[in-house]
Amino acid sequence: MGKVEADSILIDVDSLKNNEEFEKILGFININGGEQLKGSGGSVK
Repeated sequence: MGKVEADSILIDVDSLKNNEEFEKILGFININGGEQLKGSGGSVK
């Protein structure tokens, strides 16, 4: 397997505080399977 290059981005974490869009994204990951949001046709992994 060859080397994979990826972009890196740094952000100010304080900019995410009280950010509704960021909180919505978090609803798709790192929570109980029963409460996990899913995309169309998606399932809990």
